[in-house]
Amino acid sequence: MTKAKKGTSRDFYYIGEHKCYSYYAKRGDNYEVAFYFGKDRIFYGNFIFAKEAKRWYKLMAKYLMTFTKKYTYAPGTPVQFYKDFCQSYLYKMYYSYLDTCFSTYQRGYTKTFTNKSRKYQGYHKRYADAGQYHMQRAHN
Repeated sequence: MTKAKKGTSRDFYYIGEHKCYSYYAKRGDNYEVAFYFGKDRIFYGNFIFAKEAKRWYKLMAKYLMTFTKKYTYAPGTPVQFYKDFCQSYLYKMYYSYLDTCFSTYQRGYTKTFTNKSRKYQGYHKRYADAGQYHMQRAHN
């Protein structure tokens, strides 16, 4: 796999005679990253934060290079099989990447919840006599 041309949000590659490209773009409030093998999109990822999308875009390029060096494309190999194989690898790496992102969020929200819970206990002790409310379903 050799890199042919580099743009700001689009990178072109060749796998044998097959032209491929990856892109990173802002779409509305989200960011998307995709990889096309020929005319077929074999990977698509949607992100809320630009930082995560850019990091994945760079990692994806590295993972693609690693994949094609380890599992070289031979001219006799069925193209559809190789596309599916590459797609499986990309999604495996993508979900692994998302796990690292989510564990970071989970740690942050757990810490925040613990702090807020302690503060709530203090408020609850102080103001419990004034009345307590819980959520109820509204009747139309």
